[in-house]
Amino acid sequence: MKKNKIVNTFIFFFLALTILSTNALFAAAENAKNPQIITNEYGKYIFAIWAKNDSTNDIIQTSYSSDYGSTWSSPIDLSFLGQNAAIPDLASDSYQKFIYGLWQRSNGTNIIVQFAYSKTNDFQNWSTAVDLSLAGQNATSPKIITSDIGKNVFVTWTRSNGTNDIIRFNRSTDFGSTWTGPIDLSGNGQNATMPQISSNENQNCICSLWTRSNGTNDIIQFRLSSNYGGTWASVINLSDAGQNAKDPQIQTTKNVIYAVWARSNGSNDIIQLRLSDSSGSNWSSAFDLSTTGQTAKNPQIAADKDGQNTYVAWARSNGTNDIIQLSYSSDYGLIWSSPIDLSATGQTAKDPQIATDNYGQNIYVTWIRSSGTNDIVQVAYSTDFGSTWSSPVDLSDAGQNAQDPQITTDADGQKACVIWTRSDGTKDVIQVSGSQFYGSLWSIPQTISD
Repeated sequence: MKKNKIVNTFIFFFLALTILSTNALFAAAENAKNPQIITNEYGKYIFAIWAKNDSTNDIIQTSYSSDYGSTWSSPIDLSFLGQNAAIPDLASDSYQKFIYGLWQRSNGTNIIVQFAYSKTNDFQNWSTAVDLSLAGQNATSPKIITSDIGKNVFVTWTRSNGTNDIIRFNRSTDFGSTWTGPIDLSGNGQNATMPQISSNENQNCICSLWTRSNGTNDIIQFRLSSNYGGTWASVINLSDAGQNAKDPQIQTTKNVIYAVWARSNGSNDIIQLRLSDSSGSNWSSAFDLSTTGQTAKNPQIAADKDGQNTYVAWARSNGTNDIIQLSYSSDYGLIWSSPIDLSATGQTAKDPQIATDNYGQNIYVTWIRSSGTNDIVQVAYSTDFGSTWSSPVDLSDAGQNAQDPQITTDADGQKACVIWTRSDGTKDVIQVSGSQFYGSLWSIPQTISD
């Protein structure tokens, strides 16, 4: 009997230790996700934001580098504990004296858009998060931009009115200290989603783009403010009726506004583009960038400050795998190159992201591509306005899956930094890699989340 008690006691402690170890393992598996990254004109300061689980909830965190990405600060919590936060976004002025963070977070009943800021180069200290969307209904998909000096801050999101999802807008004209209050941009009666926002260098032209149902199909719609978001012109339909359009992206430059999306032609989804050289009053006809015969998706756009050199990347099936492709224009969008394959055939590539410098000479495209075993972050670059491209470069290590790549570059395109999420075998972490030499050499991946 005594022997059985000893055995039972041993088993009890063994099970207890196993449970504690398992709980510790689960607690340690605090996954990070949704990274975003920005830099200033000189590339010295780089800011990253993401969502990370604290073993109970997903928290928005940020980190920064003040030495071109060589070293990074410890993560700083931006959102409150106790509820899940997700989908963060970042914006800064040209000199990065003002850093603005935006995300969505549950209040226990609904999802609310929240905002915080860091000012005057005190990047360790952030303001207390404030609600920008109203309680009572879910608000999601927040986006943020700011002006050259950071005084004007503009945000958009999707929010339910109890019947339909509506695109809403809010602005601050005093460096994020106070906000005017949200207004509706899209009409009532049908769902609107996928909001995007962009502005020219002077920030007097604020452009918003989204997808909205017309009762039969999803249409790309555009709306413009010419007075810093004070008043808005009427909504303009950019995509043709008759088929669904989705995945809108917008780029506003000094001379041209570009809008791009994916739209079905009845058989396949095609990447289409329209442009306006009259501050959004008049628009070109839509024209196809991707070729017919297979489906293309996830367009991304980048342009120089004037809008002369413009680049659109997307993923398109070749009948076997999805390939990252790119088309470019060197004449303010009048003529576009034939699609160029950037990723290699043989495996599927997805989730392209693109960045270029102020002059459009140096362009970087990053994406995820399967190695046949794991998903790897890759990058390709051009130093001659898109005419020729490097072979793809692997940035993330083999052995585990990577996802969610984002990219940023400085004013002259010399310095670039890519951020992504990757499993370390236990949890998903945020990693970065940078190039100081126009993409010719990339640093070893560095983990910046806990």
